[in-house]
Amino acid sequence: MTFASVITPAYRAEQTIAIPVGSILAQTHENWEMIVVSDDGLDYRSILRSHGIEDSRLRFVSTGKTAAGPGAARNIGAENARYTLLFHLDADDRYAEDYLARIVPVLETAGACVGAVRLIDPISGDEIPLSLRPAADCLMTVREAVRYCLGYATVAINSRIVSARWPEGLHYGEDFLFWLLLLEEIPGIAYVSAARYDYYFRMGSLSRPNEPTTYGICELRERMIEWLESRSFSNPEIPNVRTWLRSINDMEAEFGYRIVDTATFSREAGRRFDAAFGG
Repeated sequence: MTFASVITPAYRAEQTIAIPVGSILAQTHENWEMIVVSDDGLDYRSILRSHGIEDSRLRFVSTGKTAAGPGAARNIGAENARYTLLFHLDADDRYAEDYLARIVPVLETAGACVGAVRLIDPISGDEIPLSLRPAADCLMTVREAVRYCLGYATVAINSRIVSARWPEGLHYGEDFLFWLLLLEEIPGIAYVSAARYDYYFRMGSLSRPNEPTTYGICELRERMIEWLESRSFSNPEIPNVRTWLRSINDMEAEFGYRIVDTATFSREAGRRFDAAFGG
């Protein structure tokens, strides 16, 4: 059976780290290692032991810094991985128990693969409706990556096929920019609709701030745009991503940087998506 490495960056994750680790311990595919990358100097081995969690397949490394960022932590995890199939799981999320079993066979021949995302309210445990996602297994291009999975999905890669490293230093949007780097190397990212990734939508995170305005998010989005402008890409769809991000920031300005209702935001963002990607 094929082995996999699961990489989890951990920054101020002492209250949540047992969630992803517990979900990996429950996997039906048992040939794995999990690398917890401390990005805050904490001893996560001891923290997990305090929860009664200990397993020889759990490994612990460190960025040697504080808040180096998820991109840097994932790259360090990859450098320490024993296996070529690399999975990425955030420190407050979880995989369904058959996630590895469903993704590993696809990833053996695909450069990158991702499962379906469920958005979960961490307080109530209820699922937050996600209006757009593929209805069936498919190969996602840049267009589908923007339309369906921006900001939520953590992609697994086969490092024998792709060589992209995670962008570092942005602290926002690295996951999506990593998708674009992958799509410079491969024609698409495999999507497995039956594999479930539970993403906990927490208030106060970078993507869901407590502040009553969206101005800070727009500033972070500008850094993504600058990153895209600083590089040249052969994939002809990637410039459309930059156009779309700028259009979203323009939309936020039109809203006066107020947080508006989800239906309004989705409608306006969709209209701008169609304009950027040609309908």
